[in-house]
Amino acid sequence: MKQNLLLLTTEQETKFTTFIEEFSLWNKTHNLISKGDSTDLWERHIYESVLLAQFFPKDAPILDIGSGNGFPGLILPLLGLTPHMCEIISKKASFLKYMLHHLHLPGKVLNEDVFGLKQRYAYFCARGFSALKNLLKVQHELSESRQHEDVQLLNVEEILVNKGHDFSKKIKNSNLLKSSAYGVYLKGPSFKDEIDDAKKVFSFDYLVFSVSEKNHIVVTFNVSPLLF
Repeated sequence: MKQNLLLLTTEQETKFTTFIEEFSLWNKTHNLISKGDSTDLWERHIYESVLLAQFFPKDAPILDIGSGNGFPGLILPLLGLTPHMCEIISKKASFLKYMLHHLHLPGKVLNEDVFGLKQRYAYFCARGFSALKNLLKVQHELSESRQHEDVQLLNVEEILVNKGHDFSKKIKNSNLLKSSAYGVYLKGPSFKDEIDDAKKVFSFDYLVFSVSEKNHIVVTFNVSPLLF
């Protein structure tokens, strides 16, 4: 399936192959993803993580909320980004730490509750962690102010087979990079309901990038709680 999705260099191919081999070994004992998902590892997990990566620069840490099975957290450093993976379950955190160390990847693992973190971030991401309103709570509480207009976002255009999934032009033509912090979250078919639900608690701007009929990337910025 990889050849239908990504055009990797020899170096990238080696890194991803090593990652998949190690991930498969851990999955047998830790049940990181279901057997059905493992047959679509490239399409359902790796590829979607690559699409999330294009929203971030290489020069700043990204808070991956609820890293769990390592997507997108472990794919981001394979592409040169620096994730801080927050995972409260120790078993999963141990897996994440091992993978970073074994594959010599940048980043770190935070084995704690995300709502107890003190460090602030300008970039957030999550894939299936919780409802959007809960992600916005984290984003609001941990956001730092940063200028994004001059940053160089990761360029994934060269490795994408489907150039329609290169969202760089839409990002640059939006107000996203003028904001102080933003979050990038992969959501399913009910993403509109999650947005409406979150609007009851927070004021925020957002952009939606459709990956397929089922999956959509929701990018949120200018987040502030509503005052009642």
